[in-house]
Amino acid sequence: MQSKYKRLQGEMKDAYFLIQDAKIQVLGSSELAKLGYDEDELVGKPFTHIFPSEVHKEILEIYEGLLVGHTTSDRLRTDLVTADGTRIPIEVSAWPTWHQGKPAVAGIVLDMSGRQKTERALRESEEKLRVMLESIAEGIAVIDLESRITDMNTVMLGLYGYDSKEEVIGRSAFEFITPKSQPKAMENMSRALSMGYSENLEITLQDKDGNEYEAEISGAPLRDKFGESVGFIAVTKDITERKRAQEEIQYRLLFEELIANISTKFINYTPEEIDDGITNALQAIAEFSGVDRSHVCLLSDGGKMIEKVYEWCAEGIDSQIVDLQGVTEESSSWWVGKLKRFEDIQVSSSNELPASAILEREKLGLQSVKSSLTVPMHHGGILLGFLGFHSIKNEKLWSDEDIGLLKIVGETFVNALARKQAEEALREAEELNRTLVETASKAGEGLAVLQDTEEETDVYLFVNEEFARIVGYSREELQGQPVPETIPPQMRKVQGSDDENQQSEEEMPSRFELELSRIDGETIPVDIGVVSTTYQSRPATVIYVTDITERKKQEEVNLELQETLKFYSNQVVKASKELVHAIRGVEMAKSNVPSVKGQGFPHRTSSVDEVELLTPREIQALQLAARGMSNKDIGAELGITVRTVKGHLMNIYTKMNVKSRTEAVSCALKEGWITLEDMGQGIG
Repeated sequence: MQSKYKRLQGEMKDAYFLIQDAKIQVLGSSELAKLGYDEDELVGKPFTHIFPSEVHKEILEIYEGLLVGHTTSDRLRTDLVTADGTRIPIEVSAWPTWHQGKPAVAGIVLDMSGRQKTERALRESEEKLRVMLESIAEGIAVIDLESRITDMNTVMLGLYGYDSKEEVIGRSAFEFITPKSQPKAMENMSRALSMGYSENLEITLQDKDGNEYEAEISGAPLRDKFGESVGFIAVTKDITERKRAQEEIQYRLLFEELIANISTKFINYTPEEIDDGITNALQAIAEFSGVDRSHVCLLSDGGKMIEKVYEWCAEGIDSQIVDLQGVTEESSSWWVGKLKRFEDIQVSSSNELPASAILEREKLGLQSVKSSLTVPMHHGGILLGFLGFHSIKNEKLWSDEDIGLLKIVGETFVNALARKQAEEALREAEELNRTLVETASKAGEGLAVLQDTEEETDVYLFVNEEFARIVGYSREELQGQPVPETIPPQMRKVQGSDDENQQSEEEMPSRFELELSRIDGETIPVDIGVVSTTYQSRPATVIYVTDITERKKQEEVNLELQETLKFYSNQVVKASKELVHAIRGVEMAKSNVPSVKGQGFPHRTSSVDEVELLTPREIQALQLAARGMSNKDIGAELGITVRTVKGHLMNIYTKMNVKSRTEAVSCALKEGWITLEDMGQGIG
């Protein structure tokens, strides 16, 4: 029998043993060497000698059970004690047998030292893998070929919405994928198993509470040592925030594009299209943003009252135009106060409003407004109105970037309305100008409109051809330019301006005459009419000018005729008196003086009979010239122009056939037309 077991020893790689009567009958040499004993030291000894004392009872019970036919498939793991007391981990497989006609127990001893090292290394490797998996920010799940979850890391467990792995392991991975994403997930897993990899796939997952979230999944097949697929490793990343950021960026880009399109349209709108353009823009912004009502309110009277409302409402949403029209600053002081400080107002609930905002609280409450945004519209530091957006069906939170874009819309509206107002005012002004020009031209009057601008004071906004001709300029030199200094003050100051030297409207006559010195040096009499008005809400002055040279000439002719009639009337009276006096003198002479034959009054003939008769005005001018007065002084004395004085003197020279003032005075003295007294000199 010993030879039989010797032969078995050579055939078996592992150690072997045979126990009978609780004593070691056979023990492999390899085990003896490991234990440090000689064969003679152990054979025949109780087998418990090489086991730790704490397991003696257990192994004796197993031994006795095997002897009576009790078998077990379990392997016993314990230690063997070496000669020096060192323990060697082993695994024992035993079964009942017969030895020399008696029951015995045979078995195999496996040295577990190397395996334990391997298992320890495996455990350490698994621990490292676990730590590594737990340190990964993505969720990791191990799925078998039946789509059942066999393991996962903590991140994946959290994505599923559970606290322990036991709640998830064994369940289908598709339970956590929304129905709409399941076909894509199945296709991706099949591709991974067949091709050895999978592409990143965006799907929608759901946790145990049914909350959906966007995820990105990738993975690879799990293979055994033979290369066969035994499962699938899935890597899951929650991309909800990334998707939200992408959607916000996309939303922002589309919103910017919408605002740019609105701005472009308003550049090309005619004044008549602007009102409809505002309403269409309000609709486009509201629909894009998902709100139910949008409006633009324009203020009047210094921002104290809502004057005009543009509005768009979604289907089923009541209009606010009637409620907003005419709302005053006093009734909405809190709201208007913030707008005047150019503050945006975003309200999610009427409860957020202060106690002082009574009207605002009531309006939002009655209209069931869930979210409200108001953006001021201003220009040049003045509040002109505001943009308003109401979300009634859903809550809406506007970002700072959104509000910034809406402010651009507000500026676009303000600029468009200002352009509309300016063009309408321009058309009105053009119509006024046309009417004034036609009226003035028909009347032969010069016309000019004066107004102060931001850059200059006293600017000719408009002049007609007749006005330019009268003052000696061309229209191009005057229109749109400051008034030249050569123009008299009465024709170049805007009435109602803040000029300290400007006469008040009470002092400035509305109609007057003056001598206008033209730029070419010529002086002409003009009749001026001044009318104060307003143009584009600022003071302006309309000036009418008429050249009255011909009228003045006619007036002088009429005056001379009157003077001539008066002169000759006086001469007739004087001659009558002299004739009466002469007759009386003759009568007296006849009675007192003897008659002398051949004597009579001397008779002097002179060239006076041959000279054309001078007019009274010419005689007056000649008398003043004899005093040495200048033409200007003569004109001032007689109330006529220097030009008229020159005309009188030229007439005198022609009638008297002389060439100079001195010659005319000398001749007049000689003929007796003037005396030394006329010249301001006494006789003696």
